[in-house]
Amino acid sequence: MLSEELRKSGKINPTITGNIAFGGVDGTMVASVPCGRISQILIGPYRYENSSVCFATNVGPTDGLVGFDFLRHFNWTFDYPDGKLILTPNGLN
Repeated sequence: MLSEELRKSGKINPTITGNIAFGGVDGTMVASVPCGRISQILIGPYRYENSSVCFATNVGPTDGLVGFDFLRHFNWTFDYPDGKLILTPNGLN
């Protein structure tokens, strides 16, 4: 999930394939957002190619929500004192 503002900025060039309905956990809010694929995302030194992405107006302009399909490729270390999540590649392809 990335911001609609980022999509409109032209900094990325997604191929939009349709809309998906997202809702909150209580079921009271449902939004239809454009989704598709982008050729690659670089997060630090890690490259993630041909990834699915959706765009929403309630995500900050420089914020995003990374899903499990990306996170499953890493071992996670929660560094609570420093407020960090450390991702270490686990070798899954």
